[in-house]
Amino acid sequence: MQRTPYSAGPYGEAMKTSLGPSETMMKEGYIFAYQDVRGRWMSEGTYDNMRPTRPDRSSNEVIDESTDTYDTIEFLLEALGEESNGRFGQWGISYPGFYSAASLPYAHPALKAVSPQAPIGDFYFDDFHHNGAYFLSYWVATAVFGYQHEGPTDKPGIKWSILARGMPTSFLWTWAH
Repeated sequence: MQRTPYSAGPYGEAMKTSLGPSETMMKEGYIFAYQDVRGRWMSEGTYDNMRPTRPDRSSNEVIDESTDTYDTIEFLLEALGEESNGRFGQWGISYPGFYSAASLPYAHPALKAVSPQAPIGDFYFDDFHHNGAYFLSYWVATAVFGYQHEGPTDKPGIKWSILARGMPTSFLWTWAH
């Protein structure tokens, strides 16, 4: 399973052309699930960039990435029925890596393997800020995270072509520094 803020698309009747972190797993017949995290793309709710884990579990209104993952696994167990062996794994790189790691506190008992790869974890040290200073190469992503849409959508909220114009300059700046 992979949970992502980047789009689990394509949506509708279109299908992904490649599944999973490994072609071997796809050929072995593993079942793959991709999910837009709360408030992104086709998912309802409000997006919260790096929603922290909430230790208070006293109500169903307490949400975090661990509870969202738990609920997703519950839904998939019911939906898949006999098609599932009842064991789930989660993987991801960068933001999906964060969602993988954030699934671990209060994890669903069916979650058996988690592979968070290069997860974001501290905005004031890694990706967007290096030791507190805003990293200029990330200016193109600033408008993406924290952006709220009015409801589920399969359309990007920003024009990537406009932002991409600045990428070569900021990319070169990154490598020069």
